[in-house]
Amino acid sequence: MVFSFSHIFLFGVLIVFILYTLRSSVSFQIAVPNYSTSRANHYPSEETLRSRSLTEEQCRTAFPGLLKEVDDAVARGKFVQDTYDPENSLGPVRGRIKDGKLYIIFAQRENDMSKDAVRYRFAVLSQLHRAILTSPTPLPPTTFSLTVSDTPRTGSWSFARPAITPSSPAQNHWPMPHFSHWTWPNPLVGPFDAVLDRIAGIEREARWREKIDKAVWRGTVWFSPIGNKDLRKNLVKVAKGKEWADIEAGRAEVKNATTGVVVEKGNEIRIEEF
Repeated sequence: MVFSFSHIFLFGVLIVFILYTLRSSVSFQIAVPNYSTSRANHYPSEETLRSRSLTEEQCRTAFPGLLKEVDDAVARGKFVQDTYDPENSLGPVRGRIKDGKLYIIFAQRENDMSKDAVRYRFAVLSQLHRAILTSPTPLPPTTFSLTVSDTPRTGSWSFARPAITPSSPAQNHWPMPHFSHWTWPNPLVGPFDAVLDRIAGIEREARWREKIDKAVWRGTVWFSPIGNKDLRKNLVKVAKGKEWADIEAGRAEVKNATTGVVVEKGNEIRIEEF
């Protein structure tokens, strides 16, 4: 079963985030539901899947469990934004939502960021702007901080949750949609909902017995969790030469800057070739 939910997830998380973080200043409370491990007995219609103007109630009905991360964050208590330090030129993006508009209070200089980080920041802000424009209800004014690093930052919106143990200090984090829900900066991938549509099309046409019995992976070997820095290197090492594996470190093709002729082939794989 395939969800094309980039817009639904975006809308639900951001809108509910604003309502919850400002719950002390609004006149109503939003109940936190109990989640069941069973799936809904129905599949949302294509119209619902494509809609970008669902209310929170409609989102919860159509996609049960989708906002669990938001509700878990709410259950931790009041969200406290990190303290702004004007002397820190490398701090997170800081912004304001007011009167249906998005304002940027502070943003790190592009020259101090990697090209990828600049793209990720633009994608996240684009998602946020789209959510504001398509909201069926007026949003209360608020300020926010966000980081596009994969490492969660306390007091900011982040892509991931920190690893929490019983002895961990109190964490003040909030999950936000990944930049890939806007688009992935790679012509072989694209936005997440388009990826799911392509996969769904393949699954409708390909029979199970026609599929190749191999594990397939391409990626950057250096991008591993802090707690296991050799995870991806070991994956490539263990799978090398195995009949069941087509696992390699990703290599993009190299073209001559003047002629555009490919001088070194890459090993990237289109989704349809998996």
